[in-house]
Amino acid sequence: MDARGQRVTGAIALAEVQAYVYVAKLRLGVIARMKKRLDLADRWQEQAQALKERFNRDFWLPEQGYFALALNGEGQPVDSITSNPGHCLGTGILADDKVCSVAERLQAPDMFSGWGIRTLSSASPAYNPMGYHIGSVWPHDNGIIAAGLRSQGFVEQALEIAQGIIDMTAQQPYHRPPELFCGYKRTPESSPVRYPVACSPQAWATGTMFQLLQLMVNLVPDAPSNCLRVIHPQLPESVNYLSLHNLTIGQTLLDLEFERSSGATACRVVRKRGNLRVVIEA
Repeated sequence: MDARGQRVTGAIALAEVQAYVYVAKLRLGVIARMKKRLDLADRWQEQAQALKERFNRDFWLPEQGYFALALNGEGQPVDSITSNPGHCLGTGILADDKVCSVAERLQAPDMFSGWGIRTLSSASPAYNPMGYHIGSVWPHDNGIIAAGLRSQGFVEQALEIAQGIIDMTAQQPYHRPPELFCGYKRTPESSPVRYPVACSPQAWATGTMFQLLQLMVNLVPDAPSNCLRVIHPQLPESVNYLSLHNLTIGQTLLDLEFERSSGATACRVVRKRGNLRVVIEA
């Protein structure tokens, strides 16, 4: 759908897919260098850089301060405001001067319901809080966006999304996060409205909970270097204590504890079996 609520025709190039391809080319380039295929490494690096330049030129909507959902079959931007560009955060494809604008736009009331980020702005003529991709909220969508926000330094915003998804999940049968739920605004008296035919349980919705845990504790393992960095962990307001048991990094097994006090989160190594170097950057 475009900003007028009209269905887009023809082949489309989605914003988030450009980011996936960009990251794939960069990481393939790293593998190519490890394999001494410098020709492939250079080619993929150049292709990734060219894609980044085209993306920031062709998808950017100056008046909206945001990226288009896609390019249509004629190469023109589909100018609806959706959650899709949020997937680009943390991939490196966004120009530095556009990251903050994207982060702020996602937090606007027409996008963030209080439970999570909607797939489509509530200001769109096509918005339907019970629509599958036109106003509903998807946990996995929010997990990807929150992780991207965290990686860009928007910690409080990432935690707010995480808290919304956790609160929603706590009200589901058996505490199972559903495939999606309706995009109605959260109020003090309201509960998340279930999508009638959402899959529950669902694998990628359940996987989101682990993604949210990762953005809280912010572990950066480096098994080849025998090192684990814990970079500025931050628990949300509803979580005062968290313990992780039997983490395996390289040949080391360890347990970690995280405790929130006075707005700050401390990390402790409770048990370590092996010679892994643990660096806590609080």
